[in-house]
Amino acid sequence: QQLGIFSLVSSHWASRCRRHLYREVVLRNRDHLFRFLNLVDSPIQIQPPIMECMLYAVFSIAGPLPASPWLHLAFTEVVTRKKKFFRRPDDDPIIILRLDKVHVPPIKPLNNSRDGYAPSSWCAGLPTSLPGSTLPISCMRLFNLRFRTPQHLVRLLRSTPSLYDLHCENVKFDDRSAVVSQSVGQARQGPSELYDI
Repeated sequence: QQLGIFSLVSSHWASRCRRHLYREVVLRNRDHLFRFLNLVDSPIQIQPPIMECMLYAVFSIAGPLPASPWLHLAFTEVVTRKKKFFRRPDDDPIIILRLDKVHVPPIKPLNNSRDGYAPSSWCAGLPTSLPGSTLPISCMRLFNLRFRTPQHLVRLLRSTPSLYDLHCENVKFDDRSAVVSQSVGQARQGPSELYDI
């Protein structure tokens, strides 16, 4: 907030603050995505461009899973615009997926609870043929999630083969007796570089 105020002092201050203001862009829904894209596509040329400043793209979802998926679209649109400025793949932003109290609304209430279970894939609601590499999620932040079994959490991790950093807080399982038969790192099409949990 203070950086935004400082950026109004002069064009020099604005260009210095912009690298910090847009270093991490948080998108919470489809509306946020399109507002951000309108800002990026503005005909007013600013230096440095917003996409040049962005190092981290945080896709943050809270509450019921949206009926209309948007994560795949967010990555496609953000990276397409990023590549207008840079040609090397290393310049793609680091994708962080943050889920907080996310659940798939149940058809019938479960155990007298209004909430359903956490999704077992980031691409819930999209065609099943969509490869996990469509959204190269590097980091996942999971908060206040409820899974049916540990295997459902493993499925979520397996849907993100590029995952290398996982952070969980208050993740619960209704049935812990179910045995997870494969470790995440060894699972076919699972994250092969997961090193920080």
